Amino acid sequence: MRFSFWYYIGKFAWVLFLLIVLDTIYGDQSLWLSTLGAMAMGLFVFFGIIGMILGIMYGTGHLRMRCPFCKESGPLESSKREGIWMECPRCGIIRGSGFLGLVLEAERPIDES
Repeated sequence: MRFSFWYYIGKFAWVLFLLIVLDTIYGDQSLWLSTLGAMAMGLFVFFGIIGMILGIMYGTGHLRMRCPFCKESGPLESSKREGIWMECPRCGIIRGSGFLGLVLEAERPIDES
């Protein structure tokens, strides 16, 4: 699985939630909003089930994702303060940076030699 895909799904899941709330409030008045709300609910449930499976894999230490730069597989890490990141054996630590953390960048490890 690609780290970048799930990283951005996590960043923009609030849009699905917003569509569901708008459908709940204004769905009776607009057919297109009702349709968008139903599609958002379907995606929300789908990503929730996949997220549950990934959470179990993460909790047991079996979750590995592909680096968005070199396609090498590496473990996923997280902390409450720094969020989620990936350790790539080739590129180093992959994490979000920039405005709202929307840009993925690789922090190369410092050689101790």
